[in-house]
Amino acid sequence: MMPWLVAAALAAEVSAPAPAASLEGRVVDAETGAPVAAVLEAGDVRSAADAGGAFRLAAAPGTPVTVRAEGYVELVVAAPAGGDWRIRLAPADVPLEVVVEARRDAPVVSVQTLDRERVEETAGTFGDAVRLVQSLPGVAVTQEFSPRAGS
Repeated sequence: MMPWLVAAALAAEVSAPAPAASLEGRVVDAETGAPVAAVLEAGDVRSAADAGGAFRLAAAPGTPVTVRAEGYVELVVAAPAGGDWRIRLAPADVPLEVVVEARRDAPVVSVQTLDRERVEETAGTFGDAVRLVQSLPGVAVTQEFSPRAGS
C-alpha cells in the first residue's frame, strides 16, 4: 500500500466524530430531588424530559448538552459516555412572573334617534316625547317623576 494512502486513512480515522450514544436519565431539582420537566439540546438534537423527569437523548460523549426548565437556572454539561444520567437543576433565584394580557370588547351601546315624525307616529305616546323616551329599552321609569307624584 502506498504510504500517503495509509496516512490519509489514519487521518480520517482520527478526525471522525465519535458515534452518538443513546443516553437515558432523569432531570431533578437540585434541592428537593423532585422530577423536573425540561428540554435538552445537544447540537441539533432535542429531547424533552417528561413530568417524571425521564428523558432519552442521542449525543456523542463530551458533546455539550443544554438543559432548560421553567423556573430553573439553565445548565450546560458534557454528555457522558453512557449509563444512567442524573441531571440536577438549581432553582432560579428570581420568582416566576406571569403576565396575562387581554383585550376587552367595547360595551354595546344602544343609540336611538328621535325626531318629530317618530314621536308623532309611535302609538301610545300621544305626541309626547317624554312618553316615547320612557318606552325605549333600558330606560327606567320611576314614580317620582310621574304627573301623579306628590298628590
